[in-house]
Amino acid sequence: MIAKKTYNFDGPSSMLVHINTTPLIDVMLVLLIMLIITIPVRLHSVDLNLPKKTSKLTVDKRNIVKINIDSFGNVKINNRLVDNRKDLKILLKNIAIQLPKKKVYIISHPKSIYADTARVLFEVRKAGISEIGFMDIVDI
Repeated sequence: MIAKKTYNFDGPSSMLVHINTTPLIDVMLVLLIMLIITIPVRLHSVDLNLPKKTSKLTVDKRNIVKINIDSFGNVKINNRLVDNRKDLKILLKNIAIQLPKKKVYIISHPKSIYADTARVLFEVRKAGISEIGFMDIVDI
């Protein structure tokens, strides 16, 4: 701050205060430019590579039901092809009633459509099966 004493011939003397903002603006611009340069450019796409499974899952194979969904959307329950959605509902209801302690594992091919997997998952939940898991395609 620079204070200057000014003389006013019409009245009492007063102090006139001036603030020189040029150095402040210069410093702020330099900091802004440094910030812009140091921030890395972020891409909008995300490459996601999931780790491969290294150990085998130890599961009693007599106590599980495997539902396979291949890359074309075909559904198999314990290697038995299910023709349509109605048959899928019936088979899942029978599994829920006859084998209440069985665990259901859904094995979805990596190239399958998400809607197929979501549809099967919805039908499994609707049948009343609560023990649901997902297995890797390697475990088949």
